[in-house]
Amino acid sequence: MATQMLDESTPPISESEPPVLQEGTDSSEGVCHIHKLPAELLTSIFQTLLSPSKPFFPDAGIDDDFILPSELMVANSVCRSWRECLLNTSWFWRKVIVVNHVEWLETCLKRSGQHPVDLAFYRAPKFVESSCLLFDNVKRIHTLGLDETDDVALDLLDTLLKAPMSALEDLRVRAYESSSRRQCFGDEELYALPAIRRVYLEYASVDWRSAAVQRLRKITVRDWESYNQHLTTMDFLRCLDGCRNLEELTLDVALPVSRCVQELDDSEEPPPVARLPNLRQLTLLCQASGLEPDVYHLLSHMRLPLRCDIHLYVQVDDEDDELPDDFLDHIPCDTSCLPILGAATSAEVMSMAFSCTVDGGGSLWFNADHTWFGPERERPPHAPGEQYLDGFCTLFARAPLAHLTVDGCDWPVSAWLELFRTFPQLSRLTIEGSPRQVATALSALRDEDVVLPNLRILDVRKSRWEPELLDLIALCLQFRAAHGTKALARLEVDMVGRNQEDHDVQLMHEKSLQLLRSLVTETVVYKDTNGDGR
Repeated sequence: MATQMLDESTPPISESEPPVLQEGTDSSEGVCHIHKLPAELLTSIFQTLLSPSKPFFPDAGIDDDFILPSELMVANSVCRSWRECLLNTSWFWRKVIVVNHVEWLETCLKRSGQHPVDLAFYRAPKFVESSCLLFDNVKRIHTLGLDETDDVALDLLDTLLKAPMSALEDLRVRAYESSSRRQCFGDEELYALPAIRRVYLEYASVDWRSAAVQRLRKITVRDWESYNQHLTTMDFLRCLDGCRNLEELTLDVALPVSRCVQELDDSEEPPPVARLPNLRQLTLLCQASGLEPDVYHLLSHMRLPLRCDIHLYVQVDDEDDELPDDFLDHIPCDTSCLPILGAATSAEVMSMAFSCTVDGGGSLWFNADHTWFGPERERPPHAPGEQYLDGFCTLFARAPLAHLTVDGCDWPVSAWLELFRTFPQLSRLTIEGSPRQVATALSALRDEDVVLPNLRILDVRKSRWEPELLDLIALCLQFRAAHGTKALARLEVDMVGRNQEDHDVQLMHEKSLQLLRSLVTETVVYKDTNGDGR
């Protein structure tokens, strides 16, 4: 399908008849020409191929996408039967992107019948120019998105919201082009919308005190400018506790609180607890504790369900030596706040990040990003120490981890020993890193005190090929066998850099693989990422 956006050189779909394809010359029996497919099958094919392909806000992870006008135009111009199928199926005309032509909106509104419609406007003037069409169809607008706003567009939006828009469930506004006013959505804007369930805002805010906001199910606020609504931390927690229907919450540098740590320390009353029993997804992106607010102090006063997917991202300024430098500085080690800490079954740890999941649903992802805004040559060196590993072990010491992946961690043997002592129940271990990092981990696995008795699968990935490394893996497996540990059922090795044209290297490689196969009960998989696997 073509992907060119509808513009001034691409007029809206014409009502005139497209050229009709002539009968093909293929005389094979049983062949069904494309313009003779049954209508039901053709509709199903179109719904698959034309399934909304362009998200209104591509970086928002929004499922309610839109069909590009040019895609409909291509399918519409093939033959009469295709055109009739499109014109008679309202589904294809209910998700409308308006770029340059208001006529396109008029066409889609006509062909969608009286069904609910999702509308997205890329430019504020076209939104304003469409005002009559919007008011004529105000009761069937299901989604309304503005990718650009100005004062006139915001005035029109306010009027539309008070019309009211009885079918509106999803409101998305990107307001960074707004000039003189700062838009805040609260009871005045949202209360008259009985069906509203979701708001997505950039450079705009919500009034957390409003009853209309507290009945929302999905809230996304992205704001990299100064926030215009400041609450006390206590008030914000109380407001958040009132959002019991909330299913998804994303706050991207848009937390409406200040002086979080000092305020909680100075308070004579216990801070309120924000209970969010229906939350399925939480995303917090904020700066570290030196730049208020700190994610740690908010999480410690929230109660999140086990099945929630939690994404936490903090920026740590390398210029400030007093900023926290440990997982425990950002994540409260409290299973009443984060029950996943005691239930995770799979995890991955990196130098300054980790992720974990629970069988059946629920995840936690954390990343500490060290930022530096000065000249790169003046950036102070930063080498993540073992304190990150210590924090990881402390956080998940009570979790029944069965699968652990360690990616690119430059730890000494003592650190690996601590890891294996903390999680002796591991049944699968994945090691990703340089040959030296992998060799260090394998050395720890040959320690008599930390033999992992349940280990059945070992993966070694992203390492440069070295014959000594395969021999070290074999030595590790021989050590386990000598100490009565049950053999691995599966070994997977993924390496780069092996010279497959060198005969001596190939012989050495095959000999090492043969030894590994004798030490594993079921499967040995070796793969060159720059060659064929075997």
